[in-house]
Amino acid sequence: MKDQVIKIGIIIVVLGSLAIVFGFFNKGSGDQDATVVNSGTVGTNTGDTAPDFSVTDSQNKRIRLSDFQGKKILVITSTATWCPTCVIEAKAFSPVYQAVTRDNLDVEFLSVSIDPTDNDQKL
Repeated sequence: MKDQVIKIGIIIVVLGSLAIVFGFFNKGSGDQDATVVNSGTVGTNTGDTAPDFSVTDSQNKRIRLSDFQGKKILVITSTATWCPTCVIEAKAFSPVYQAVTRDNLDVEFLSVSIDPTDNDQKL
């Protein structure tokens, strides 16, 4: 069970990285050389659309990667409260999140717990 949860977490991190790249290029950086045209293909190559996936949030609402398409840059992390590295990462993201919020930047953070026993209070 634990190995399956870890594999799912790795997949989410990989897909999250793709979503970040897709979101960045989809919004445009102001540099014409960095513009990537969407190939219309779902995949992992530059210009491909990131494979869609969904997760359930703590209020039992389904969130899909495609919900964020074309709206914002999306940073996805996977976490577990028992994981020391995850706790360090979450603490490192806290000032980044505060700066993004303060400066009203178009960035969204989505943290996905890979531990089915995690709840809002633990997180």
